[in-house]
Amino acid sequence: MLDALGKHRLLNSMSHIEIELKGHRLDFHPNKWRSLHQVLIRLEIESQKSIPPLLLVVLVQNGMLESLLQLILKNDIEVDIRLQKKRGSLLYRKVQIRSRLDGELIVYARSKIMTKNLPEALLDRIIEGKEGVGSIIEDLGIETFRKINVIGYSRKEVALYRIYDIYIHRRLAITITEYFPIDLALWRS
Repeated sequence: MLDALGKHRLLNSMSHIEIELKGHRLDFHPNKWRSLHQVLIRLEIESQKSIPPLLLVVLVQNGMLESLLQLILKNDIEVDIRLQKKRGSLLYRKVQIRSRLDGELIVYARSKIMTKNLPEALLDRIIEGKEGVGSIIEDLGIETFRKINVIGYSRKEVALYRIYDIYIHRRLAITITEYFPIDLALWRS
């Protein structure tokens, strides 16, 4: 495990990282490292905990969370749609991603979906309530732009969280808040 000085050296020594996952590229460029490093320092101060590198990677990636978790846990995850409620042109969802092995909660997510801004095939599959939004988007091959707006620490949830938007055809389609319990043994494996 890296201490704060080691993380600082690691972040400053990297010029560019490119990760390939299921045909999608995740790029981290030098100009983003400085702000990511500042976020990391702030999160560690707020949580009074060292942020494991694996959790940091999961937190800053901007797409394919389910695929990344399947890779880490060797396809042993389950997506549980806890709530799905429509109000006018908005659809609200609460989802949990758990380990199939022990039922441990890995991610808890809340989504606000602007149904008018979704392709019909995507909306139909979301309404079915059997899959996570990311898996459906990936399966349908829909091109998206994702923007992480906030990364923070919740004392109440004892979790790191992020809030991000998914744009489809340049229109805001989905806003998601994801909570990652910070003390999971998974992050330190």
